[in-house]
Amino acid sequence: MVNIGMDREEQRRQKKKERVERRRHEIEARTRSKSVRKTLTILIIVGIIAGLGYLVYTAATNSPGIGPLNSAHYHVDWAMYINGKPQVLNVSKYQLRSEYVHLEGGTSTIHMHATNVPLGYFIDTIGMKITPTSLTVDGVMYSNEGDKKLRMFVNGKENSDFGKYVPKTLDKILIVYGNDTDAQIQEYMKSIPDLAKSFDQPQPAPAVGR
Repeated sequence: MVNIGMDREEQRRQKKKERVERRRHEIEARTRSKSVRKTLTILIIVGIIAGLGYLVYTAATNSPGIGPLNSAHYHVDWAMYINGKPQVLNVSKYQLRSEYVHLEGGTSTIHMHATNVPLGYFIDTIGMKITPTSLTVDGVMYSNEGDKKLRMFVNGKENSDFGKYVPKTLDKILIVYGNDTDAQIQEYMKSIPDLAKSFDQPQPAPAVGR
């Protein structure tokens, strides 16, 4: 009888030990699972951020063939008319929208900070869009229809490259939508600012303190 009682007691202790050990394993397994899920979540978030950063960088450089930042530094003057009215381009909402090409200093002069930057890329950065047959400004699309059409002039000559055109130093670009006469076009060209030259002038060296 004593042996039977001892055997049963031993069995109970063994079962209890097994239950404790099994419980410990379950807790460890849940802890590892939580740790793995947390690590995976962090890796996924980091991956998403890295992926978005790469896409933004690629869109800003490789896709349009834009050169490295600061691979160029020159300036371009431009003007835009829609249905005979000049668009105000020197306002804050258009300033410093991209490192590669932008407006700054409260002017409408285009500052080019990389090589091979298409005009269309610049126009996209300020929230507009240009195609060979349409111009979108402030969410309104102006498309070729009837006697109204989109035209672009570079240094006084009509140019059909539109968004694909890569501005060159000291260019004067005029973008016009409407049914304007040649005489009106000439007047618009005269209105293009003449600031690029001043921006392209060598800047005086800072004064050296005595």
